[in-house]
Amino acid sequence: MSDNDDIMAEIMGQEEGRPGNPASPPPMAQLPDGIGLNLEQVANLLAEKNKTIVGPDDPILMQVTLLNAFLAEENRLMEKHKGAITQVLAARTDKFVQAVTEASGAVSKTFSQGAVAAMQEALAKHGQAFAAMEKSLATHQANIRWWAVIALVSAVVNVAVFVFRAVAK
Repeated sequence: MSDNDDIMAEIMGQEEGRPGNPASPPPMAQLPDGIGLNLEQVANLLAEKNKTIVGPDDPILMQVTLLNAFLAEENRLMEKHKGAITQVLAARTDKFVQAVTEASGAVSKTFSQGAVAAMQEALAKHGQAFAAMEKSLATHQANIRWWAVIALVSAVVNVAVFVFRAVAK
């Protein structure tokens, strides 16, 4: 028997006998979340709002049982639906997280490769600039040596000129 058949059997009184039968369960009280009315509450509500007194065996109260059964079934279906939606969303969220992880890994790898390439290019440029500076420094050192040699030769020539002048006088 399906869940719908169980509820219909309960509503129709086929599973445990007709309402009022000692084997049948008492009329449904409020649902666990506070929704639904019991027969006494409905009778009091009708008396208060409509100024109509109904007895406990009045057929209008059958609607209370039917509506409470409907609310119970709707509540059960909503919980089942909520569980199914939670499972679907969890599965999709897992797939989404996996896709984001894969994409971020690919982006990270691409960025890492790009960063390594940029650093290699910068180091190559730096190496070229360093080689040019080293060449310039070597040229500068050679020029300073030549200037030192020229200054030394000039000093020796000046000293020799002063010495020959002093000796010649």
